[in-house]
Amino acid sequence: MTSRPLLLTTAIEAVVRAGKLQMAQFGRDFHIDKKGTIDLVTEVLRLAAPRASSEGIELINDVARNLPHARADRDLLSRVLDNLVGNAIKFTPAGGRVRVGARSEADSLRVCVRDTGAGVPEELRPRLFQKFAAGTQKERGSGLGLAFCRLVAEAHGGGIWLESEPNTGAAFVFSLPHPSAPSARPVSDTA
Repeated sequence: MTSRPLLLTTAIEAVVRAGKLQMAQFGRDFHIDKKGTIDLVTEVLRLAAPRASSEGIELINDVARNLPHARADRDLLSRVLDNLVGNAIKFTPAGGRVRVGARSEADSLRVCVRDTGAGVPEELRPRLFQKFAAGTQKERGSGLGLAFCRLVAEAHGGGIWLESEPNTGAAFVFSLPHPSAPSARPVSDTA
C-alpha cells in the first residue's frame, strides 16, 4: 500500500509538471529522440511488467513495426505512456489484458492504451482530462495524471480522448502530428 506522504508528494510533483507545461510549454524546445515509438512502448511495458505480473495482468505490445518516429519529447511521451499503462493496470482485474498499439494515420500518429477493465463511469467522462478529476472507486489517483497527459498531447499539437463503453474496458487514445507534418513546436534533435 502506498503511504499518504508519498501520495501527497506525487500529487505535488504532478501539479508542478502540469504547471510547467501550461507556462509556455516549458519555455523551451522539446528534445526529440531518434529512437522509434516501438522502442519507447517496449521500454514502458518492460518497466510495467513486474507490477502487471504481480496483478495477474497480461501486457501486449501491438505497435506497428514500420511506424515512423514520433516528433515528440521522449521523456514527456514516456510519462504519458507510463501514466496510461499504470492506470490501465490499476483498473484491470486479474486475468485481464492491457494492450498498447500505435498506428500511422494520414495526418498523425495514434497511440492507444486499451484495457479489459470495467471502463470509465459515465459521470466522470465530461471532466476526465481536467485537473483533480478522480472517480469514486477504491483504486484511484490524484486526478492529475490524465490532465498531464492532455497537456503533453496538446503541447505537441495533438490530442487525447477516451473510447469506452461501460463494462468493456477503456481505450485512451492520443495523437501526435505525423512526422512529415510541420512541427507544432520548435524541436531540438538529440541522438
